[in-house]
Amino acid sequence: VVKATLMADNEAVMDAVRTSNGWRATVMPTHSRTYHFALTAENGLTNRRPLRFAIRVQRDQPPTARIKIPGAGDMITAQAILPIIMDFSDTYGLALVELLVEPTSRSEPTSRSETRRSDAVDKPQPDEPASRQRVIPLPDFVAYATVFHAELEWAVVDEGLRAGDRISLMVRAADFDDVSGPNVSLSPPLTLSVVTRDDLLAELARREQNIRVDFERLVDSQEDIRGRLLTAIGGKARLDVAGTWDETLALLERRQRTVAGSVNVVRQKFEQILTQMRINQLDTLLVKRRIAEGIVEPLAVLAKRDLINAADQLRRLGRNDGSEDSRLVDQAQERLLAKMREVLGKMIQWEGFQETLTLLREIVARQKELNGETQAKIESQGADVFDD
Repeated sequence: VVKATLMADNEAVMDAVRTSNGWRATVMPTHSRTYHFALTAENGLTNRRPLRFAIRVQRDQPPTARIKIPGAGDMITAQAILPIIMDFSDTYGLALVELLVEPTSRSEPTSRSETRRSDAVDKPQPDEPASRQRVIPLPDFVAYATVFHAELEWAVVDEGLRAGDRISLMVRAADFDDVSGPNVSLSPPLTLSVVTRDDLLAELARREQNIRVDFERLVDSQEDIRGRLLTAIGGKARLDVAGTWDETLALLERRQRTVAGSVNVVRQKFEQILTQMRINQLDTLLVKRRIAEGIVEPLAVLAKRDLINAADQLRRLGRNDGSEDSRLVDQAQERLLAKMREVLGKMIQWEGFQETLTLLREIVARQKELNGETQAKIESQGADVFDD
């Protein structure tokens, strides 16, 4: 052989290079093709039946990049510490992973006199946002890892944000694709609004009030279950004759288990509020005792033990085999209601306290607003005097 040419189908790709023991050609395919070598001997003969080999190019899928901030909510304070969880993956290995932080602040004049002076110069647009993106590298990342998980507690105060600003967080990942890439993935941004402590507390108090209303309905449902149970026990002889005793108790059992699940949902909502307070540095000792010890823990006992036990009692009572005393079942229902009313009382008691605090915050806020307007008026009058 005096010449070897690498062919793709009927197209010549390149001439092969002679080596000590044969011929070699290097190619980087960009799409699937069938290759062979066209050989020429010293006497001019060629290979009529070349050995063919196919190379199928598979598209390298971009990496995945996910971010979540459990429990943070859409509103945060400037003192929040965000628990950021990030997950990355790529089929053939990650080349880059990073966290992107993009604060967006709105420049607003501090006083009316400042507005008056700045308007005279260049008429700025106070509503035009000014953003800046910052890249935060993630420690412990090793290149070519196919999966990477990172958790980070990030302090919002480092960005110097104020109430009214926003901040967006996202993660970015890239792979080693050197054919058609590299492929880069960017997670959807998580955008949070920065609010004052008082505004966030007011929002959480509103949510607590809505959850309390839901729990009141559950107390009413539990009272209805007990009422229907007493009615069934009182007419047991008639129900036995009609053959509906087991059906009646089975219905009450299902309702009891539904109440248990709904109480657990209420517990989870209060836990979310507690988590949001902790993230935003609002979880004082009073808050922990009120929500964690006074509401969340009793609701957990109700949902996971007491209400489930009550449903099991109703099921055994419905079997009508004498394994359960109806009088004891009713006493258990009475204790359940007492516990639920006690938790409801704590919710209502704190709600009144919160309303008082909200009213005081509104008074303080209006007082600050009045002081600001007064100061602006004084500055405006003083500027007019010097202008004259």
